[in-house]
Amino acid sequence: MKFSDFKNGLNKEFTFNSKINTADRRYRDLDSILTVVKNINSTIVLEDVLAIVLTHAIEISRAERGFIVLADESGNLEFKLGLDGKGNKLPEKYFRISQSVADDVFTTGKSRFIEGAQEIEGHIPTKSIRELSLQTILCAPLIADNTKIGVIYVDNKKFTNVKNREITFTFEILAEHASSAIRNAQLFNKIRGAKKKSEISQDIKMNFMAQMSHEVRTPLNTIINFSQLLKEELRSDVPPEIKSSLDLIESSGMRIIKNFDLLLNMAELNTGTYEFKPKIMDLFEKIILPVFNEYKSLAWDKKLEFKINRGTASLETEGDEYTLLLLFSNLVSNAIKFTVSGSVEIKITPIKEINKISVELRDTGIGISSEFLENLSIQNVAASNYNGTTGIGLKLAMKYAEMNNVEFNITSQKGLGTSITLLFNSL
Repeated sequence: MKFSDFKNGLNKEFTFNSKINTADRRYRDLDSILTVVKNINSTIVLEDVLAIVLTHAIEISRAERGFIVLADESGNLEFKLGLDGKGNKLPEKYFRISQSVADDVFTTGKSRFIEGAQEIEGHIPTKSIRELSLQTILCAPLIADNTKIGVIYVDNKKFTNVKNREITFTFEILAEHASSAIRNAQLFNKIRGAKKKSEISQDIKMNFMAQMSHEVRTPLNTIINFSQLLKEELRSDVPPEIKSSLDLIESSGMRIIKNFDLLLNMAELNTGTYEFKPKIMDLFEKIILPVFNEYKSLAWDKKLEFKINRGTASLETEGDEYTLLLLFSNLVSNAIKFTVSGSVEIKITPIKEINKISVELRDTGIGISSEFLENLSIQNVAASNYNGTTGIGLKLAMKYAEMNNVEFNITSQKGLGTSITLLFNSL
């Protein structure tokens, strides 16, 4: 056998074995990532998630140490966890990394792998790289919901002899799965901390509501105002089909705003952030009359008879004014919305024998089917003639009634109307 043949045979065997080794390593790395995903999904405690992610990051990259740094509220990177190659925690005082690499990865959102950091051609090592004698650096961004939340950084004073493309690809997969887990754990951490104080952070709530106002309510109000302006300007000159379209724009915008308000109110109840403040009040003056005045023009626009029947007796009760207003407003809004013709009537009757005030709201609307009434607490109240109706307003009304110790009774017949009776405590 010629030496060249022997050499070629060795080269082929080496190439074949290299491919096997590469495939084996990639399989092991991906298998490790599957283990990471399984482990991080088993917990939502931030400290545990960080430890699991960083331990596997060091294992995959064969690093001597690693760090996770996360962005604070100002967007600055700060130390969160450090581990050595054996999984021991590194105190923050040992947190010395190539800051230029970490900053570049966080800013660009792109991973960096540096092998031979002391001797890269055309590259002058930074002061930290020289002082730490680093040879291998691998850093990947943590990005969740298109938001950069930090980086995973590992390094080594030795050459790891791994292929740039393969290790970066594997590391990026790890970072991608880690990002969502870390973000979820951060949110859980905020909620957990707030619950220890028996309340959700007011800052989170106010920021969310301000964002909702800017992103949804403001442009919708602009659309509604312009549709109203167009109707006013065109008046009788507008063709019926155009007027119908403008009416639809206005009513659709109002419905979206109303639904957002209902969803925010529901979220407020579910998270327990609302502060209940009961006080003595005149039920008619503080609750019923303001709601009547708010909705009378809407009822009259639909040619509905909208009226109040009451006597002269005192209507003092105790309750939380805000939730009682929402309770009655949701009921009146539903009554008018689902009544095509006829009337919506509010009847107030003091019942001295049991120290109660009965407030009955009757309409001649489309009614609610018996099936939905039977499962009202768990089912959506819907009507086939009204797309998008979810029954949130009715459910909220029932919840507000329960909060204020108000008895809630409802009877309805499909096609004939609905009657809701509220029994308030009389003082």
